[in-house]
Amino acid sequence: MPIVWSFANSFKPAAAALADPAALFSKAFSLENYRRLEHVGAGWYVYAGNSVLIAAGTVILTVLVSVPAGYGFSKFRFPGQSLLFVLIMATMMIPFQSILTPLFLILKVFRLQNSLLGLVLIYVTFQLPFSVFMMRNAFDAVPKALIEAARIDGASQATILRRIMLPIALPGVATVAMFAFLNSWNEFLAALIFLSDQNKFTLPIMLVNVSSGIYGIIDWGALQAGIAVTMVPLHPAFPSLATILRARPDGRRREVTALVPLRSPHDQLTSLSTGTRCGTAAIQACRPYRCRIRWRFLAELDRDGSQRHHPDAAQAAGRGGLPRGARF
Repeated sequence: MPIVWSFANSFKPAAAALADPAALFSKAFSLENYRRLEHVGAGWYVYAGNSVLIAAGTVILTVLVSVPAGYGFSKFRFPGQSLLFVLIMATMMIPFQSILTPLFLILKVFRLQNSLLGLVLIYVTFQLPFSVFMMRNAFDAVPKALIEAARIDGASQATILRRIMLPIALPGVATVAMFAFLNSWNEFLAALIFLSDQNKFTLPIMLVNVSSGIYGIIDWGALQAGIAVTMVPLHPAFPSLATILRARPDGRRREVTALVPLRSPHDQLTSLSTGTRCGTAAIQACRPYRCRIRWRFLAELDRDGSQRHHPDAAQAAGRGGLPRGARF
């Protein structure tokens, strides 16, 4: 209901919105409030562009840093890992308002004061602890057997992260991106303190300028128009996040292809190249994720170079064990 009320009041004439702001609809339809936003400071389109640039930069940097960091904390072991993770989580308990002065001085030293890049770095810094925590939990839910199967096939760490881990942990990545976008889009205090150029202000600062009209009179029509403009990017964002989170592990959106080199179609599967055994644990681990397992019965090479397939491969389909091209 508040969203409907804001949009309805934004299309009222300025006099009608000021006379009765609680009324839901008006007899007249007008775009006067949106035209008045063009004369607020540098114009609403300038502030909207700044907000988009800051939000996009915050999302991209947060995802690029938190995904490999969460993967490292989840799947690797190194000295001081627990202590480092606790220290990262402890930064979430520091009130943002208590370190505004040190942050201002740091930005001044690096000449990032009154710049969109400096504001993006501030937002990313405070968003990373939560994002790393989310991504570590997302990667912890992925069975190690999938990683072992990919390593047997010769996949590098970058390939494992990009082609196996990320499709499965996509809801976690979407959640991190959404939180980063919302926090940077709605943040007011940091933009007010670290930015001094009017042409670099964001939409929340514009709303404050609109609400403090002449002689303290609130221009309700222009204010509701500004709120409507601010809410526009959020409407497609939430349904998109809900679609990703509702995607079942066996859905097509999260289909993962795992290449498992097989020489024998028995329970213990041996790779010809490395001699590493890949047991049925990898197969069971793939089952909940509806992975497409492309069973590759590796060919043996005769002395003359011709290929000779393993004799048990032809009998696999007959026994119903591991048929070629099986899909769970």
